Amino acid sequence: MKVKKIEFDKKREVFKVSFEDENELLVNYETFEKYKISLDTDFTLNEVLEMKYFSDIERAKLKAIKFVLGKFKTKMEVRKKLNKEFDNDIIDEVLNFLEKNSYVDDRNYAIYFIEDKQKLNGYGKNKIKSLLIQKGISKQIIDEFIFDEDNEFENALKMGIKKLNLLKNEENRFKKKQKIINYLAYRGFSFDIIQKVLGEIL
Repeated sequence: MKVKKIEFDKKREVFKVSFEDENELLVNYETFEKYKISLDTDFTLNEVLEMKYFSDIERAKLKAIKFVLGKFKTKMEVRKKLNKEFDNDIIDEVLNFLEKNSYVDDRNYAIYFIEDKQKLNGYGKNKIKSLLIQKGISKQIIDEFIFDEDNEFENALKMGIKKLNLLKNEENRFKKKQKIINYLAYRGFSFDIIQKVLGEIL
């Protein structure tokens, strides 16, 4: 497979290598230098596949690190980010690299996520568990965490009082109660917790 054309893509920081058979290959700088790619150089199919593999690994690593740097991301979020451009075997290898080097850690993500959603958003455990599942956190990790019932009730009570204050013009007691129930249920509080809150504020 003879190289017919070489272009540099500044945006993606890769070389676009075109071959006589009209196949194209994106390679990072390291791969470009390693294989001494130049016009009219003839490569075997195995060499081209090898170049693609190593270049894809390095490009995917770089993209993933930029994506997670300074932010908490789950493995599933990284996979979705890379999935548009790279094959699953490349993504699997990159995720292993990220985990080994502590760029991603679903368990630590869950710890901070739970604390954040409880304190800042006032969410109940059901809502938090649902959001964690959507983020791709495994049931095994979620089941490690024990949600404090007292803390759960305090959060629900705060949210219940907040909603009650917003309903001060609602004179119909049944409607007021139903709106509070819906509000707390949406925020992920169990029926038992909601009933305790209603007993406190109504």
